[in-house]
Amino acid sequence: MIDDLLISNIKKSFCTLKKGVELIPDELIEFDNKTKINQLPFIISPSFAKIRDKPLPWFYNLDGDKIRSPQETFFGIYCIGNIFRGILMSYPYFSSGEILLKKGHISPSILLYYTSFYHLSFSYYALNKKVFLKNILGKPKLKFKENSCSTSYSTPEKYNNKSIIASLNKENYWVFNLINQSHIKHWNIMKDILLTKELIDEEKYLLILLDYLTKYHPSEYISEFDKENKQELLENIDLIPKMRHRSIYDGQGYDEFVVDSIRDGEYIKGLDFKANTLRNTLLNYLNLCSVELLSILEKLEKDELVIERNIKLLKSIIFYPDFDLKMDEVEFYKENDLTKQTFENVIEILEWVYKT
Repeated sequence: MIDDLLISNIKKSFCTLKKGVELIPDELIEFDNKTKINQLPFIISPSFAKIRDKPLPWFYNLDGDKIRSPQETFFGIYCIGNIFRGILMSYPYFSSGEILLKKGHISPSILLYYTSFYHLSFSYYALNKKVFLKNILGKPKLKFKENSCSTSYSTPEKYNNKSIIASLNKENYWVFNLINQSHIKHWNIMKDILLTKELIDEEKYLLILLDYLTKYHPSEYISEFDKENKQELLENIDLIPKMRHRSIYDGQGYDEFVVDSIRDGEYIKGLDFKANTLRNTLLNYLNLCSVELLSILEKLEKDELVIERNIKLLKSIIFYPDFDLKMDEVEFYKENDLTKQTFENVIEILEWVYKT
């Protein structure tokens, strides 16, 4: 179920962009010459975030008590941009994982499924009112010469290994905080989200994955997972990035008990248990995110907020930086109604981007 507050904020952002935004205050911009704000060859507006083709929000007061952004009044467009981007970046890795797992390449398939889930997590975070920004831009510095403009961003070096988490508070305002960059810290955001909400069935698949990684036995019954063991399982969230580490550096796609049994000459069924459990979790979250994004788009169209100015900025946010995107028919490892529906949803999202 999509959060009403998030829908409200995204609509408010699109309304703000539709009406136009005030000029960015002079004191938030650094000039290396004597050009004044009223002498600029263009209006500084939402498109200001696209100077030098960087459709990213920028921040000031990074060393203060409260980080601010001139784009915070329409930050919801960056939120929905993250939802789009995570889904579209996730799907090619999922598709590639299907091919490898079908051929029996278990360890490489885990790496691809993990990568797919990592990209998708940005969508899931945004749908839960947390926008993860890997790049921090400080105040822009503008230099004008005749009718041309060059731009640089004054981001202190001490922030190079940090990211920003934007959280939507109960008053419908975005709050910005710094976070250190690491895979474990990234997945801790997932843990924090899941600990504070009543889980729907799709979300419980992460608990199934963690249960498997801690006990090494597969389970397909989401009814087994409830409030009582949720916190205990989520304390092991670091096992998810460890799957990636073992896949890359140890070439390990099986579980330890499987390896021991093979050495003892035993025949083991289910060598793909680890990969398949990760796959099922990923697939359920991919379907969940795509369904919720399509619902948001339907609401925006109903309120006539899908106009050229908004969509132009949204598309630039989705595709910055550029990424490979190829949507062929998928050769599924295991095909069922869920895989078909998920694929159809992602294709519908991609068509919306290209045709709107």
